[in-house]
Amino acid sequence: MGIGTLLNLFVVLFLKLLHGESFTNVRAIYYLEQAKYFGRRGVVHKAIQYCTETLKLDVDNFYALAGLATASVQKKDYRLALDYANKAILSSTKNVSVTSREQLHVLLAVVSEMMGKSDSLKSATDRIAALHDGDFAAVYARLGRAYFDFGIHERARHYYEEVRMIYPNKSAPYYNLARVYISEGDVEMAKQELMKALNLAEDGKKRKQVLRQLELIGRIKGESPEHGE
Repeated sequence: MGIGTLLNLFVVLFLKLLHGESFTNVRAIYYLEQAKYFGRRGVVHKAIQYCTETLKLDVDNFYALAGLATASVQKKDYRLALDYANKAILSSTKNVSVTSREQLHVLLAVVSEMMGKSDSLKSATDRIAALHDGDFAAVYARLGRAYFDFGIHERARHYYEEVRMIYPNKSAPYYNLARVYISEGDVEMAKQELMKALNLAEDGKKRKQVLRQLELIGRIKGESPEHGE
């Protein structure tokens, strides 16, 4: 964790102490922030270490249990991931955001699919869909992103293709498919998808996003940029 970020965290923790937060709770918050930091950077063993320290102080902590579930998926220990995810669902969710709950259901869907548990997969996807007025394109987009983040590119590609089938005139599924192809080193397929995304870009921001990826591909292939802004 960078010095600036660490100092900001210490300031926040100090203020919590001043406002009557117990030292135990502040320690738990510190451990959890460290776990999130290392989890985002893929340092799995450190994320596990800090999540475990959090649970020693707060045995029912939703975020620590969800963090351990995520780390277990990264280690491809899907059975353990399922165990932690179910514990997180049963934990106190009073102060847990809707987004965090959704992320847990996405994780459960991924784990259920990887373990071949079709009933659990349907249950998880139905819960996600309920948060989006039954729009399964939103479900598939989130599953695609989760699989992409976990480096399971075949499944990411599958779900992004499902989104593309539902919304063939939106740029996002083409852009996301291109990112998968780039990660796999297939720059030709990536370029094809990006050109489609460029033609469908809904606004200037999305157009710039696509152009940046095309520029990246151009550098990989040693080409000059072909498209201006």
